[in-house]
Amino acid sequence: NSAAGLIAGLSASPLPLPGGCTAYFDLLGPQLSFTAVTNARGDAGFAFPVPSDRGLSGLRLVGQALVVDPAGAFSGLLAVSAALEILLGA
Repeated sequence: NSAAGLIAGLSASPLPLPGGCTAYFDLLGPQLSFTAVTNARGDAGFAFPVPSDRGLSGLRLVGQALVVDPAGAFSGLLAVSAALEILLGA
């Protein structure tokens, strides 16, 4: 029952973060963010609406999940997932 988030943005060179975590998306570029609460098993789901726009076809995004976790590797505050590549409309 922890707060969780999903951040998706443009791909970037891996950026090391505290605790051995790594960000794979452009931290300074445009981003989409979604929030949720984990269930008792620690699962969370995120609705990712995609507009029906052919101009978005082929767009590649990188997504990473974050969960509030007092034992998390990121400064004892967060757990950070590995990256997920998202390819729209292909």
